[in-house]
Amino acid sequence: MTYSTYLGFGESDKGLAVAVDPSGNAYVLGNTNSFGSTSNIFVAKMSPTGQNIYFTYFPGRAGADADTSGADIAVDNSGNAYIVARTSNGSLVAKLNSSGSAFTYYITVPWLLKGITVDSLGNAYVTGQYDGGTARVAEVLISKLNPSGSAFVYSITFGGTQADWVEDIAVDSSGNAYVAGWTYSFDFPVVNPVQATNPGWYAAFVTKLSATGTTLSYSTYLGSQNGHTFASGIALDGARNAYITGHTTANFPVTPGAAQTSFGGGGLDGYVTKLNATGGLAYSTYLGGSADEWLMGRGSTIAVDSNSGTAYVTGLTNSSNFPLSYTAFQSTNHGNSDAFVTQVGPQGNTFWSSYLGGSMSDDGWGIALDSSMNVYVTGRTNSSDFPTNVYGYGGNDDAFITKFNGL
Repeated sequence: MTYSTYLGFGESDKGLAVAVDPSGNAYVLGNTNSFGSTSNIFVAKMSPTGQNIYFTYFPGRAGADADTSGADIAVDNSGNAYIVARTSNGSLVAKLNSSGSAFTYYITVPWLLKGITVDSLGNAYVTGQYDGGTARVAEVLISKLNPSGSAFVYSITFGGTQADWVEDIAVDSSGNAYVAGWTYSFDFPVVNPVQATNPGWYAAFVTKLSATGTTLSYSTYLGSQNGHTFASGIALDGARNAYITGHTTANFPVTPGAAQTSFGGGGLDGYVTKLNATGGLAYSTYLGGSADEWLMGRGSTIAVDSNSGTAYVTGLTNSSNFPLSYTAFQSTNHGNSDAFVTQVGPQGNTFWSSYLGGSMSDDGWGIALDSSMNVYVTGRTNSSDFPTNVYGYGGNDDAFITKFNGL
């Protein structure tokens, strides 16, 4: 562990998402109730050694958007941070300059946004729900915003006749966008699917959108038979393979030789699934012990090394027998629930895992990876003995950021 620190100010503070720039600076997006009666967003930029470079918090704009809740963060090669957050009246999309001192743009929209990513040219891609003003059936929304924030290059909606909820977005070097979420629809649009029909009740979905925003390159259900499956994160490698994570009930489709081919128990297990560049199934594995695992953060719960295809996931577990490695940083679940960090090998057949937590409850809600294979995890803890080596406990719920070196 390179560093681990609380980020808390006395009231309820939560780390929701994390991103890393090419210099190894980490950017944490979170929520805080420590600076007033409403929820505020904060962004903390941490140096490679865990020292605070800047901390800024901002409430929503006056009126209907005064109460804000963070959703996701991305960062470009110049250290500008891109943020989506929910407001009382929709969502905001903002670009924060590299010093954290001013917004380059700040836009409010009537949609419920969940995820954001940025390409090498500074175009931001956002995803969330769109209900067409009916407030009845949510559809998937994907929008591309130009570098100045002055106009949307495209916006597309799609979905079935029931509710469809998207959680995360990724973009490849050609500008193709990939989203993952979950749906209650039995007529969600499928193209070259791994699963052509909804096998249960709530099923995950994975969709690839062309660079022009006009065509679904592939789209598939991903679910357990007669059960529930939710997707919380999606990430890509350099070969445009997509890696999806979330949690599921039993009877989820796993592949032979996967790291965990049997459902661990309890009501929910985590899972990690890899789709190849054309949307075919490369591997799929459970991830869980005999109690419940939850992978449903605000930011992405998965990160992938673009060269090797090694995947890293975070979430929370109630299991005392979560699948661990003998070299685990923490080999015991210390509290009601602990966060966890898991590395999944490129073929999906090996795990490296560790608990991360103190004697109370601890949740992993976001994960990121730098080019040196350092892993960054953020989330929420109310443990005064959470493993840290920088700043102390602020009380109540605290956000945290932990950096593991070279997993």
